[in-house]
Amino acid sequence: MKAVRFQAPQIRDVLFELVETNDDPKIKSEAECLATYELENFELLLGMTIWYDILFAVNSVSKNFQSKDMCINMTIEQLKGLLSFF
Repeated sequence: MKAVRFQAPQIRDVLFELVETNDDPKIKSEAECLATYELENFELLLGMTIWYDILFAVNSVSKNFQSKDMCINMTIEQLKGLLSFF
C-alpha cells in the first residue's frame, strides 16, 4: 500500500511506457486502462490515502502489542488514541 500511495505517478508513467514499448495488444490495452482509468481515478487515490492512514495507525498499535517490553498502560492509551482516530 505504501509504495502505491507514494509512487502512483511513477507507476502511471511506467504503465504508459509499457503501452509504448510492448507489442502485445492485450498488455498494451490493460496497461493503458490501468494508467488512465484506475491510477487517475479520484476515488481510488482518495481511498488509497485513507486506507494508508488507517493501516498505519493500526500497525503502530499492533507493533506495540507484540513487543517484548510492552507497557500495558501505554498500550491502553494508544488504543484510546486509535479509537479517537476512528
